[in-house]
Amino acid sequence: MNTVVPTCKYDDGSGPFGRCNHTGLEEDKGKFKILIIGNSFAANHARLIHQECGSKARELVQISISACEPLYPAMKYGQRCVDTVEMFKKVVADEKPDYAFLTSRFLDIGDPFPAGVTRVEDDPIYKSMKKSFDVLVASVKFKIFVFMQIPEIVPSNIEKIVDVIKNKEDLAEFDKSFVQRNHTIARIRYEKMVQGCEKCVPFDYDSLFFNKTTSTWRFYDEANNGLSYMTTINHLSFHGLELVRHIFSNLCSSI
Repeated sequence: MNTVVPTCKYDDGSGPFGRCNHTGLEEDKGKFKILIIGNSFAANHARLIHQECGSKARELVQISISACEPLYPAMKYGQRCVDTVEMFKKVVADEKPDYAFLTSRFLDIGDPFPAGVTRVEDDPIYKSMKKSFDVLVASVKFKIFVFMQIPEIVPSNIEKIVDVIKNKEDLAEFDKSFVQRNHTIARIRYEKMVQGCEKCVPFDYDSLFFNKTTSTWRFYDEANNGLSYMTTINHLSFHGLELVRHIFSNLCSSI
């Protein structure tokens, strides 16, 4: 699953979800309280954040809930995700972190605008997520780092990568078939949400996964025998995490 973090001391069993306090920090050097929040994508990235930001943290707290977005409830999962949104608002207000990472893969936030809605400002999903986000931002002292989304992939395509490259098939066409759900609408909502927010630091993986030559998203390394950057549950693989490591190194160096 690539979500269990060895440095996590989980409040409830062995994890990987719920709350945990990270161990292995340099408390005598670290000055800040850092909070990691999101769905399973947060747990997927937590090891990397610990490695890159751990020297800056006197306390590193992780809270992740599987299949629930922290800003807007995933309706197909019912009341559990409705409660999750309220939980995140309360938790961040209680924790009062110096810095926070909002690292969440989109679910309902990627849904199309309702009929008749042409401006993101009038979109009910955006207005709901913005209301939740403002509560989180108000509780963060310095900066909140916000992941700006990537497409959702077709999991079964991962096992096809090696053969496609070996057989010298059209990679651009394969790339197109790799995207199950585009992130465009989610990205529009996120971009509007952080606009004008002085505490917000958006980050994305566009330069790493979007192939400008083919104008497609490419989630594997064609030069390395098709090494996949993604797992079958839409997380970054260990290789994918290494690819994005420098982004977190830069973010953490700014703390």
